[in-house]
Amino acid sequence: GDAFFASALKTIDALFSLASATSTSPQGPVRDFCYGLYGQHAKHCASFEATSSSTSSRGRSALFCSLNGLEFGANQLSSTTVDTTRVVVPHVLLRHHPGYTAYASSSSAILPIVRRLGINLSTRLLSALLTEQRVILLSNSPVRLSTVSRGALSLLAQGMLDWPHLYIPILPPGLLKVATSPAPYLLGILSRHAATLEKAPGLGEVFVLDLDAKSFKLYNSKNAETVVPDLLRPAFLVADNSQVTQSPAEALSLELHDILKADRRFMVMKTASKERIGNAQDKIEKGRKQVKKAFGGLKKKLAGSKDTGPVDDDELIEAQLNADVVSSDVLEEKMGSDLYEYTEGFPNETCESQCRVAFAIFFLSLLGDMQSYLSQPPAGSGTPVLDIPKFITSRRNAGDIEGSPMFPLITAFSRTKLFEKFAHDRVVEVLKKEPVRPDAPLFLLTANHCRVKRIGFSM
Repeated sequence: GDAFFASALKTIDALFSLASATSTSPQGPVRDFCYGLYGQHAKHCASFEATSSSTSSRGRSALFCSLNGLEFGANQLSSTTVDTTRVVVPHVLLRHHPGYTAYASSSSAILPIVRRLGINLSTRLLSALLTEQRVILLSNSPVRLSTVSRGALSLLAQGMLDWPHLYIPILPPGLLKVATSPAPYLLGILSRHAATLEKAPGLGEVFVLDLDAKSFKLYNSKNAETVVPDLLRPAFLVADNSQVTQSPAEALSLELHDILKADRRFMVMKTASKERIGNAQDKIEKGRKQVKKAFGGLKKKLAGSKDTGPVDDDELIEAQLNADVVSSDVLEEKMGSDLYEYTEGFPNETCESQCRVAFAIFFLSLLGDMQSYLSQPPAGSGTPVLDIPKFITSRRNAGDIEGSPMFPLITAFSRTKLFEKFAHDRVVEVLKKEPVRPDAPLFLLTANHCRVKRIGFSM
């Protein structure tokens, strides 16, 4: 699903680039592409659902959305054979997944967020979402905006949290007034409209994260720490002069640090491989000249010439090997920080999976134990209800006490619709009394395993 959206956004970027090069308006081609893609996707969904009972997903062939005339125009009939864009539609975007409301948003990549923003800003974005702030993402790149915004929803989905508020990955400039809405939202806005946004009347308190500058601002607020808690700040000393224990956010930070180190190492190695392949012809030519020179020197030596000394083959081979070896430090300098921080061309499935596991563990330590936030009602109806004081008390007992970085987050999160909806969904699952399916999200599978094996959820 993530590759499908990335392909669509890159096509839109290409249409904008083409319009800029030809001094034409991109609105027509972009509109035709979006409408055409939507229409064909809707048809595929209808046919998929109609035949889902008789055919398994594995036995189905790939489905494509084919669009003609994007580059040369629909009227250029002679060029339609070459001007055809085909996008593969994965089956995950065609079938409905009952029971898991956060399932649809959980497939987007999380690693690009951590790559681009780093650990501190990534956890700050997590804090803003969990406290249901009005969040705006800024960037010059539509692809980056969409990738990070979808990744933010996927980040929440690792804890079975489904964003219940307004979400627009790329807000059209004609709808900037939406940013003045008092309700929580997650919006992506192109940076060229940032000046207009700042002057918008009634904007109110909003968390603005600049993805290009890797910085954030909190508009119309004097205390960012109270509104969007910093989960990695040093803990204050408590009354008995003892410091609080390691928090789930600190454990998450350590995991992400190791993941980024492994990811950077992977990218350095991959860049080195591509560089070696790209320079293969130059190296072959260089080797050919060196061999020719070596044989020329040998020929002169055999002929008794005094113009050249003896040729040492071992030295020649050693010099060639040294020329091919490039250290990791040099490669990182040549790559540049921006290439590493956000590169759609370097997927890393291993580190992406580890990233999902790290955030799932973070949410499991907070919300895995249903007994920490659900209680039986006084009337004794048998249906568990959300108990906010019980949740705060359980977090205090786990170490998230006053003065700790997590305590402001816990108190704010306990009053959100995000938490209320999460608790409601867990109650529905309990009442259904259905076994957890093997294809369930990692959070549910792990939580069920811990309950069955009587394993604690604390860090």
